[in-house]
Amino acid sequence: LRWGSSRLPYTQYPLDPVMVGDRHLTEAAQIINSAKSPLLILGPMSTPNDEAIIRLADRMQWPIHCDVLHPLRYVKRQGLVWDDFLLISEERRTQFKPDVVLHLGGQLLSKRIQQWLEESAPEHYIHVHESVRRIDPGHLMTLRLFCSPQYFADALLEKIKPRPFQASPWDSDAIQSRLDKFLFSKNELSEPAIARCLSSLLPDQHALFIGNSMPIRDLQMFAQRGASPKRIDGNRGASGIDGLIATAAGFFAGLQKPGTLLIGDLAFLHDLNSLHQLSRLTQPVIIVLINNHGGGIFSMLPISRYESLMPFFATPHALTFLDAARLFGLAYEKPQTINEFISGYQSALRRNSHCLIEITSEQERNAQIHRQCEQFLIRLGDDSR
Repeated sequence: LRWGSSRLPYTQYPLDPVMVGDRHLTEAAQIINSAKSPLLILGPMSTPNDEAIIRLADRMQWPIHCDVLHPLRYVKRQGLVWDDFLLISEERRTQFKPDVVLHLGGQLLSKRIQQWLEESAPEHYIHVHESVRRIDPGHLMTLRLFCSPQYFADALLEKIKPRPFQASPWDSDAIQSRLDKFLFSKNELSEPAIARCLSSLLPDQHALFIGNSMPIRDLQMFAQRGASPKRIDGNRGASGIDGLIATAAGFFAGLQKPGTLLIGDLAFLHDLNSLHQLSRLTQPVIIVLINNHGGGIFSMLPISRYESLMPFFATPHALTFLDAARLFGLAYEKPQTINEFISGYQSALRRNSHCLIEITSEQERNAQIHRQCEQFLIRLGDDSR
């Protein structure tokens, strides 16, 4: 255990959390410059300005894991290699263990990444975030600095030794095109295919709000990378399904941008009356509704083995939402294939008005597709070693 051989506190904090001085920056720089197997993590951030962070990342040339709520998750650039699916393989999990982690931003969504970090137990884990709230579920952090990640990146830049780029065996770019072929070759309108397709169709001027449960997890796993960062937000993973339509409407109104909301059917039902809020928005909102007739995530959890208990968790229903769209004056699309979804989404963009795109998914088939995707990605990852 770390405290058994050291006189230092388990996690070190500045005495004044408001002031991060040169001493703290120098200490962080010394740790970063000494790294042999480094990892940069970009979590959710309160500001979209990533220029300082990009400059720091370019100088460090570390492998990068981007959380689903960070804009750079959706950008194709050198160094972004740490896709969640690379850790599906047990062999891959043990191939690389970081000795130094620099974590900029908020808490990660991915349970798989968090578990792997705990297994790896890096010697140094530096976390930089404005909030003084504890964000350390694995008790990994050795140094916490309470300041803007952008300020930290800008102040640290000249203290960091530049590193040459080294191609990583964890680079996922080689896997991307084969994943596209796997998901799209049969034109099946699966939930993973929707997540991947939507992330590539989203225009630069559009914001994206991600619903909890399966939508945000599918985007974490399957999102495609584009040419430029997007404005992204969400209420995080398992943080409840209430009020998501209202939150998304407020997000788009605050940005004064058109937006797309990816949401599941139970979250949609829980906040159905907030569709009325859309009438107050001057910018169009497209709602992509994944209707798997209940809590589809439970079909992939251990509770699914107990048939008598599943109704209490999945809360199944047989509803469809055409009449809800009519009630609140939304255009309506119901695609049956991935090509029809692409066409319907592009039509909604051209229409420049509020639209509901309802996608019907069957829970058992969805669970089967996710298992097939995992096995396919394990094979791809093992083949690329």
